[in-house]
Amino acid sequence: MIYVDIFVAGVGKWYEFRCEETEIVKNIIKEIYHTVMNIEFTTCTKLEEKNLERGKERIKEENLYLACIESKVVLNPNVRLEECVVNNGNRLILFDRCDL
Repeated sequence: MIYVDIFVAGVGKWYEFRCEETEIVKNIIKEIYHTVMNIEFTTCTKLEEKNLERGKERIKEENLYLACIESKVVLNPNVRLEECVVNNGNRLILFDRCDL
């Protein structure tokens, strides 16, 4: 089990996550995406909800990537987390490739 802080660029917020080292990175991305969207929808106002809906239309799961801030490496979405350069306490960033 690895504990990491993840900055979600599309929302502009940090979240704490617990990840299994044996999980494939693209599954972790999917879990982060759905968890953050659920958190944001339950805590937003009606105006913010409209903005989130527009954001969900623009941001597609398949365009999301994780990068490790400490090692400056974009994680390969098709490998297990244990094969990446991620350690307990690292900071990651979830970003949309369209933001590059």
